[in-house]
Amino acid sequence: MVRVWLVRHGETRWNTERRLQGISDIELSDRGREQAEQLRLRLGGRSFDAVWSSDLLRAVETAEIIFGGPRIDARLRELTSAISMASPGVTSARRGVPQCSSSTASSPQTASP
Repeated sequence: MVRVWLVRHGETRWNTERRLQGISDIELSDRGREQAEQLRLRLGGRSFDAVWSSDLLRAVETAEIIFGGPRIDARLRELTSAISMASPGVTSARRGVPQCSSSTASSPQTASP
């Protein structure tokens, strides 16, 4: 059986500012590096047959901290949306997306799709 694990990148400065990152190449904050290290410890040396990452700094750095050198592929970048990267932020962008509730944004690990 094939199992796929998905890991989101650690926090960036833009996350704390509630700014949409899209394909902007933003690096991890110190807290984001700490988050990646915490996950590495939590996984307890679990091995994976392959680790893939987009080519964006935040994703590569997260994968490197947790798993070592990932296979990098630009096709794994998030899809760009119609929302302008110059928008005021996540809260205003969420207004037009009915399936994106505040519980999804605050606790994505427990939110239902």
